[in-house]
Amino acid sequence: MTAFEYRHGRLHCEGVPLERIAEQVGTPVYVYSAGAITSLYRAYEQALDGMPHLVCYAVKANMNLAVLSLLARLGAGADVVSGGELFRALRAGFEPRKIVFAGVGKTREEIREGLKADVLTINVESPAELHVVDEEARAHGGRARVAFRVNPDIDPQTHPYIATGLKTSKFGVPYREARDLYRQATALAGIEVVGIHMHGLGIRYRDETPPAPGEYVRTLQPALGRLGLTVLLEPGRSIVGNAGALLARVIYRKATEGKRFVIVDAAMNDLIRPALYNAHHEIWPVAEAPATSGREVVDVVGPVCESGDFLAQERALPPVGAGDLLAVLSAGAYGFAMASNYNARSRAAEVMVSGERFQVVRRRESYEDQMVGERSGVEVLG
Repeated sequence: MTAFEYRHGRLHCEGVPLERIAEQVGTPVYVYSAGAITSLYRAYEQALDGMPHLVCYAVKANMNLAVLSLLARLGAGADVVSGGELFRALRAGFEPRKIVFAGVGKTREEIREGLKADVLTINVESPAELHVVDEEARAHGGRARVAFRVNPDIDPQTHPYIATGLKTSKFGVPYREARDLYRQATALAGIEVVGIHMHGLGIRYRDETPPAPGEYVRTLQPALGRLGLTVLLEPGRSIVGNAGALLARVIYRKATEGKRFVIVDAAMNDLIRPALYNAHHEIWPVAEAPATSGREVVDVVGPVCESGDFLAQERALPPVGAGDLLAVLSAGAYGFAMASNYNARSRAAEVMVSGERFQVVRRRESYEDQMVGERSGVEVLG
């Protein structure tokens, strides 16, 4: 399903006009479509029908408990990369034997947490980590089910900060060394080798053409089908990315000698991907622009005191003014998950939409919330 579309000149998420959410919750606010998340997850399930499989949602993409619990209820597994994500996945209702624990730098404590929870697999990314997992598993009194993340040394032709499969990347075991590491693992008393791990799909932000889940699975099926093994897919971005948007309100317009700026109340602390990766996110006015309105080239920027604080640069948009609402699309993945309190800005609220109704699934932070755990005095210890 399409999560965001114009109806009668107003942008909606499912059956809810985004204006209503902004009026009741304020801005900036992240808005997620439960229907779109469900539809995208089920696309993987349908594509894998007839093949033993488990779709493990990558928690790092969006770790809101409402998103996680929705996917857990649908029967998904979870892919986690930290002790905190493991805690969230368990709290959200994922079955431990449907959880895959990945990550390049798991600490001993995190490995113990995975073993204690009895997760499906611990994904190993180096010989050193393999031996730590073996030691901890034997100390725990059992064997750890492990898979190896293998680095294929393939250039995905994307931003270098999100390219994970190159031989120069920190991720995974070089594929030329993988066979030897598997042989070493079979001799370790605390290790049960159960699989192999590699990366999956992106999403369409502008004009990219990533394969749909069905097309992706059909490509893999000839190789995987004859193995007779259970296939685990670990999509995150492709399930939630286009199911979410960041809603922002225009504060001011500003013109300099060479630029036109639209200043909004969302900033790089809310959505850092444009500044960090030069990522493109489509931006739509919530009030649909007339076909005759034309376009103007502007930078959409936030209030943060950094030149890198932008959501779009040199973007052709319909004319907008103070008070107008904008929706930054494809923000359901790595949006709120990467948010911060930079400039002492409170993190945005999050809303889940289902049909004609919506619910706040994370309230907006207050200034007091930001200071929880801090101390204003300094003790002299002696």
